[in-house]
Amino acid sequence: MSITEFAALQLKEPGDPRTKQEVISLLRTGSTHQAAWSGYPVLLLTDYISGEADSKTRNATIYLIAGWSSVEDHHKWIASPKNEEVMQKLGPLVEVTQFFHLDCDFDAIKHFLEGARGDMVAFTKIDTPSEQALGGWTLDRDEKVFVQMERADKRDGLSEYAVDLGLEAES
Repeated sequence: MSITEFAALQLKEPGDPRTKQEVISLLRTGSTHQAAWSGYPVLLLTDYISGEADSKTRNATIYLIAGWSSVEDHHKWIASPKNEEVMQKLGPLVEVTQFFHLDCDFDAIKHFLEGARGDMVAFTKIDTPSEQALGGWTLDRDEKVFVQMERADKRDGLSEYAVDLGLEAES
């Protein structure tokens, strides 16, 4: 069974991440190399939603969700020259605000997110599992975490939400 990487990258400047060409280029490059290294696709979502009142003044977050065969394999990627090069270039543009590994099958999350493509996805850390929860142990901090993901019609009342960034990795 695979594990799941979850990282939140907050832009250091406000605005739509899809218009930040340097960020997009670096995410494409990094995602392409990471997917080749791990054998799993890299899913990118954003909490930036066009037309929201605060969308031009707040710093959007990009969520990176990816599969790995093990935490050790991911740590090898993190230490690789290609990843270090991309992260060094991303450093002035984004801040990593969350990062952990979930002991839950990446394919289940990938299947859900692909089925929800084009829809808003709400995700919430919860203490006890529900039928919709995907979860497991955070492998880095020995903490039990469940992430509940569901489709949402609007952002009202949601603390965490995202939409597909619409970014395809370079071939």
